[in-house]
Amino acid sequence: METRVIVGLGNPEQEYLLNRHNVGFLFADHLVRRCGGEWIKNSQRFSASTAELRINDTRWLVVKPLTFMNRSGISVRKVVDYLKINVDHLLICYDDLDLPFAALRMRPSGNSGGHNGLKSVDSHLKGCPYSRLRLGIGRDGRGEKAVVRYVLSDFTLREQQWLEQVFLRAEKQVQAWAEVGVEKAMSWFNGSVPEQRSSACAGLI
Repeated sequence: METRVIVGLGNPEQEYLLNRHNVGFLFADHLVRRCGGEWIKNSQRFSASTAELRINDTRWLVVKPLTFMNRSGISVRKVVDYLKINVDHLLICYDDLDLPFAALRMRPSGNSGGHNGLKSVDSHLKGCPYSRLRLGIGRDGRGEKAVVRYVLSDFTLREQQWLEQVFLRAEKQVQAWAEVGVEKAMSWFNGSVPEQRSSACAGLI
């Protein structure tokens, strides 16, 4: 059975739980909750919380680094080395200021775009290309102080409800990535997710 590693980036302390910067963690929690998984704290082996899911004929290891955002690469490297996986089977999910809120954009590679979590991953993977799923959080103001204040603020209640729709689409995109590859996953699911006031959550595809 092939393994795919899906890493959500974020900060592990409770005070950061609903921060915009933690949308990678929130999406990871969504995947595990929806697929009936259970988080296990692997502090020594992976410096992360992990959950193993079985989706069709593929094993997914969902990972939340416990190293804080700026040191995420430590955990990612430990997982890759322990499982001896090709980075083609690694997907990093993270917040993106330069995408409108509720937009999804998967890419087969790229640069950090100034994201400290990605900088750390890039450093520890020695520049090897890996797939990434950008989860748009929008932007409120310019300048470093405004950006820090914004990304470390919580999603509004309306945004939290909207995120459920975003995550359902992202879930399908991740499954497409795992089963048919990044190019088709990009073609089928990249784009903005419209807000739905009343939602009926569909099951996994």
